[in-house]
Amino acid sequence: MDEIAITELIVQTKDSIRSIEYKQETVDRYQMAWRELTDYFIENNQVMFSQQLAEQYVLSQKQN
Repeated sequence: MDEIAITELIVQTKDSIRSIEYKQETVDRYQMAWRELTDYFIENNQVMFSQQLAEQYVLSQKQN
C-alpha cells in the first residue's frame, strides 16, 4: 500500500461506502470508530496510515 494519511484513507472509505446506502445509525457508528482511530493515531504521533499501529489499535479495543 502506498503511503496515505489516515484522514485521507477515512475520506476515501466514506466515499466508497456512500453507494451502499447504509442506515444513518450504521454511518454514525462508523464515524465514531473513525474518530477513535484517528485519535489513536494522533496520540501515537502518527499521521500516515500504519498497518502495525492499526493492528495495535484493534488489539487495544479487544481488551476494553
